[in-house]
Amino acid sequence: MTEYFLHWWGGCEPYVKENTNIKENYLYFVSEQERETVISLLLKYNKYGLALDKKDGEMTHKRTIANIGLRYNGKEYFYEDDFGYEYPSESAEFQYKENNYSCDCNRSLFIQRYCNESFPELNCGDEIELISFDIKFEG
Repeated sequence: MTEYFLHWWGGCEPYVKENTNIKENYLYFVSEQERETVISLLLKYNKYGLALDKKDGEMTHKRTIANIGLRYNGKEYFYEDDFGYEYPSESAEFQYKENNYSCDCNRSLFIQRYCNESFPELNCGDEIELISFDIKFEG
């Protein structure tokens, strides 16, 4: 069965949640028209910052969660990175192996956020090694 998915986020979030009956950022619809009606409502708050991701087709109704293992100077750090609902696993893998999340500047921030607040903020580089990457789907 074809479903119509919408993920929205941005600076408009508190205004939308306060002034409408839209309380969730991940929405599923049975018709494209239903989704477009909600998008029209969201666009009224665009001046505060709004981003949209739409998908059509058969949906999983599951979150894409990456289990990450990093190593720096012989010490290992493990955490989960939740990419949200209907996020392609290939995109999450690309982020960590080839894109922005493969750089020390970002990996050091993730270690600070998820594992060790006192971890040093590193400049761009490739000293932090990705030692494990696994995707799980939760819903």
